[in-house]
Amino acid sequence: MKKCTFLAIAMIAALLLPMAARAADPTLNLSTSGRYSPITVSTCSLMFGATNLASQIKGVQISFTNESALVADLVVFRVKINGAESLIRDVGTFSPGVAIVHDYRTAQGQFVLPSVLSQLFGRPSITCDVDSARFVGGKIWTRGAAQAMNSTDAGSASPIQVLPRVLNFENINPNAARDVLAVEGPGAQLSMSANCGQIAKIVISSQSDRDLSLRVTPIGPGGCTITITDAAGNIATVPVNVSGS
Repeated sequence: MKKCTFLAIAMIAALLLPMAARAADPTLNLSTSGRYSPITVSTCSLMFGATNLASQIKGVQISFTNESALVADLVVFRVKINGAESLIRDVGTFSPGVAIVHDYRTAQGQFVLPSVLSQLFGRPSITCDVDSARFVGGKIWTRGAAQAMNSTDAGSASPIQVLPRVLNFENINPNAARDVLAVEGPGAQLSMSANCGQIAKIVISSQSDRDLSLRVTPIGPGGCTITITDAAGNIATVPVNVSGS
């Protein structure tokens, strides 16, 4: 009798363990808090010209893997070179488990170097992190976002997907700048307008025919709205609220 009981427990445990492993794997559930990136970066390095000086940087090479169970079609990297930040956008088909090595060259407009680098000598430090990723079917992961967003989420009638949906700044500080990512399908031709003149400085970080990245810096107290529009006239809005001094 004891032997039968032991076998029954063992069989139940064997069935439950794979289920527990799947539930604990953050890369299979894009509705997590944004702490775990579904895209992992293996290597990140600078590509130089004739000399190994900062002024001779030709671009950046990044190797990465989609660790999720979904096919990704847009990955945005945040690259820091000697402390200066830039965004690199990669559009393609990134299948699960496939290691990818891509070169992003300044001459081809894939990567814009921070202007401060022209004043440096030697080999500057570099780090690369995944800032956001979009997956086939409309799901988006953004680092630090409270919740990943699905195209069928309630309150998202517009085909334009925006993360985050609201920007709240508690102090006026250039170091408090945050990013906004707007994504739609190919040919969307997204554009931006805002009434944030004395409240926030808004700069387009990167843009393609399907996505738009903005860098928003608080400059004064108050509230305003960023409006994203596509070629068909659809709109999505991002309220911006700045408090403090």
